[in-house]
Amino acid sequence: MRLALDVSAVPAQPAGAGRYVVELASRVANPECELTLVSQVGDAERWRRWSPMAHVVDVVPRARPSRLLYEAVALGRSAKISADVWHGPHYTMPRRRTRPTVVTTSDVPYFFFLGTFEPRKGLELLLEAFTVVANDDAEVELWLAGQAGWGTDGVAQQIAEHPFTDRIRRLGYVDDALVPTLMRSSRAVCYPSRGEGFGLPVLEALACGAQVITSADTVMQEVAGTTARLVPVGDVTVLATEMASTARSTAGERMAVARRARLRAEEFSWERTVMAHRALYTALATHS
Repeated sequence: MRLALDVSAVPAQPAGAGRYVVELASRVANPECELTLVSQVGDAERWRRWSPMAHVVDVVPRARPSRLLYEAVALGRSAKISADVWHGPHYTMPRRRTRPTVVTTSDVPYFFFLGTFEPRKGLELLLEAFTVVANDDAEVELWLAGQAGWGTDGVAQQIAEHPFTDRIRRLGYVDDALVPTLMRSSRAVCYPSRGEGFGLPVLEALACGAQVITSADTVMQEVAGTTARLVPVGDVTVLATEMASTARSTAGERMAVARRARLRAEEFSWERTVMAHRALYTALATHS
């Protein structure tokens, strides 16, 4: 089977969906799956490093206007790449279908957020809830990790004007190797997103044995099952209550949570995910 995977929208420092694409690209190729990666111009070297078995075609323009034009007009020509299946993980399909950071954790209790800063992540809700929690807890901090996305001016202003701004740390992009320690050492990983395709940080947190606070009635609840503290989307009061509760939790309670979280995370694996993708690709190729 010949598979073409569009990796052109994955940034140099991938997060969320970008990490999903990197993991898939690095694992899916095998003797039965001939993989071609379609990347931005100049990105071939990093994709060959991430996916040594793949053939890389770096043809997608880097400049946004040119890239949009390419997606609208020229992407169809990329479909002429010999492939039985085309996978466009960032919502774009052919018209014709034929950086280091060192963070040292301390004894200071903190809540941890990981994700791209953009409106749907619910950061403004998290900051409001932290106001309530920090008002009653003189030590707890809020650590925010992730790159700035779109529509983040309001969040930046909210942090600057926050009554406990000196207890909010913006870590920026955090290297993957540091994430488990940051999650595991936190009082809770808070992910009050309004909606995700999957919500990878939730699963990462569970695998680290971290307590998770996330949104009810979303895919994050499906991922976490009964191991997370669930908050109605947009409910600052409940979010603050759950955060305060985890901040007061004992070491024994956290250990019990960690055991259940890891057991839940074991139900998911990249290997199982890749196998499911291969099965889907094969079915599509067979019926094309």
